[in-house]
Amino acid sequence: MAKRLRFVQLPHPQWEAKPRHDQPRKVCWNKTQYGHKRKFMQFRGEWIEQDGNTCSGKLRAWGEWEPESDLLCDLKGGDPKCGYPRYLWRPRCCARKNYRRLHNTDPFIFGERILYSNCGQIGPSREGLRQLDQGSVVVFGSSKKRETGNWEWMLDTVLVVKDFRDYDCEKAPGELQERVPPEFMTATAEPLASNSKKRNIRLRLYRGATPSDRVCGMFSFFPALPTARDKGSGFPRPFVSLPDSFLNPRSVRGPNGHGRGRDMDMSQLRRLWESLVSQVRSAKPGLVLGTWAEFPQRARSRP
Repeated sequence: MAKRLRFVQLPHPQWEAKPRHDQPRKVCWNKTQYGHKRKFMQFRGEWIEQDGNTCSGKLRAWGEWEPESDLLCDLKGGDPKCGYPRYLWRPRCCARKNYRRLHNTDPFIFGERILYSNCGQIGPSREGLRQLDQGSVVVFGSSKKRETGNWEWMLDTVLVVKDFRDYDCEKAPGELQERVPPEFMTATAEPLASNSKKRNIRLRLYRGATPSDRVCGMFSFFPALPTARDKGSGFPRPFVSLPDSFLNPRSVRGPNGHGRGRDMDMSQLRRLWESLVSQVRSAKPGLVLGTWAEFPQRARSRP
């Protein structure tokens, strides 16, 4: 059987999480009655510099983290209309007894490997998203209309598939326990299983390639900025472009590139990945490829 090597564009909501008016220094776990949100976060991490060297220290980056977070500060150095963040968050990991009506976090950028487990995979037309093979590239981001009137694509995470594990959506905590860290169980597997509305749905957990465990030279990453280089404004998610057949700047909801007839060879995937790497590095002075993020601080369990 031929390998299903594909380049997938997976859009998700661009909206930034905001503190509650009655709790201005934190944000609670985002509920399913609201849309998914992005956060501009600070954590210890590792990254690859322009010269290819690996460094470690405090990083700032965009990502999805639906559980609680503490507000570190307001950011006022950049224009939010141009994509700059308004807030800087420190994520927290707080296990619960009940995960009903709580959003799960996907993709999950924390830990040894970036993980992608469920976003967009449910539905008969999404079968291709549950069949990607090693070497496939999944690009997460959002479509944004610029002040010029043009639509462009904001990138926040790139996952290069290293390996995978199929699992039952309702049984995610039990079936994935030995493959994922406890923080993933709390932020993703438990709320996913608790809010599943369909029975016997098989999904696929993808684990990303890393700089020390690459696929054809490729690894997973997220655009990041070392805290020491941030002048107090953060950075907009980088705008990237590829031919529309690979990256549609107007794509808001449906994933692209996962269907039949979209199989590619590894050299094609490598060229697309290299283009993204180059565009991220040139988007803002000092921007780097984040490759590891420390797990959010664990807090006392809540009801």
